Amino acid sequence: MVIFAMVAQGGAVCLVPDLALAEREEGIVVRDVADAPVDRRMVMWTRVGAEVRPSVTAVLRELRRSADLLVERRPSCRRGAP
Repeated sequence: MVIFAMVAQGGAVCLVPDLALAEREEGIVVRDVADAPVDRRMVMWTRVGAEVRPSVTAVLRELRRSADLLVERRPSCRRGAP
């Protein structure tokens, strides 16, 4: 991302959510700006019975896989129960 490159070169400061930092650039120092933790909860809503549709099942599987990979890369992130 352009803003991360600018920060890494010493030409900018930025505030971004923690998830945006999962793939950050070399040369960037991350600092918390709040004393209390800031949480984000992501959910997927479906109609009753929709979870058996192959397309919905595929999206749910990929979202869960993506969440697991994110937790592996960023220990500060945590994954709740499906």
